[in-house]
Amino acid sequence: MRFFIVLAIASACGRYGFDSDADGGRSKDGHQPFVDADYQDAPGTVGIDAAAPGNGPASCANYSLGSNLGAVASGSTNGHPDTYKTCSGAGSPDVSYAWTAPSAGQYTIDLCNGPDQSLDTALTVFDGSCMGTRLACDDDGCGTWLSKTKVTLTSGQLVIIVVDGNADSGKYVLTITKN
Repeated sequence: MRFFIVLAIASACGRYGFDSDADGGRSKDGHQPFVDADYQDAPGTVGIDAAAPGNGPASCANYSLGSNLGAVASGSTNGHPDTYKTCSGAGSPDVSYAWTAPSAGQYTIDLCNGPDQSLDTALTVFDGSCMGTRLACDDDGCGTWLSKTKVTLTSGQLVIIVVDGNADSGKYVLTITKN
């Protein structure tokens, strides 16, 4: 007797059934489910377990943060691909987030309060999409190996925030505050 585990996932791309026995976990049209077993939400944060951004300019981001402020996400770059080669991050895994400014003003985006203070990070902010204009790039703005940058945004402006390593990978906490 064969048992099949089928999982239906509703997404912006439609519904996909994953048959874990017949085809190694791939759907009938080749999509593969995403699993991030190492991640745990930090208390009071919007976790990266949230839905991916879906269709549109932010669809390239791994996760969507909405317009939340504060310690908005925590996780690890371990196990992610090296998608971005900018801002001293070449050769290290990275995680990207879509975020929309809730109002006009200057925002600080940082990794300063991460659990691993010896992690060498790089932080990049793109305007509107993963291929948009680079608005900011920082390698060691926290006064340590961790990164911090400031950007001036308009109300409703979409940015892609890339948490990357500088020949390093590990756990981080992403914080966004309005100045």
